[in-house]
Amino acid sequence: MPHPKKAPLKSLNKKAIGQNLRLVRMQKGFTQVDIAARLDLTQNGYSKIETGHTHLTLDMLACISHLYEMQFEELTSLLVRDNFLKADGRRCTGKVTV
Repeated sequence: MPHPKKAPLKSLNKKAIGQNLRLVRMQKGFTQVDIAARLDLTQNGYSKIETGHTHLTLDMLACISHLYEMQFEELTSLLVRDNFLKADGRRCTGKVTV
């Protein structure tokens, strides 16, 4: 079993997370080159995260939240909101109350 922080976020819609990650990056005023350099990636490697062509690890997400000066929970809530998919590929709907 992979280490929890290294496990890719497979149960989520990678493309939707990437799109939301792109929006946050642009709102913060960063380019893909800026973020890629700080994460020790190529611009193309980081682009693959934003386009949903590669898995985003929890470690990478933690680094990104630090770069954006956001709490990890704040960033993840923005990225995963409305992005959970059912086993058949349909998007989950409704609210969760605690």
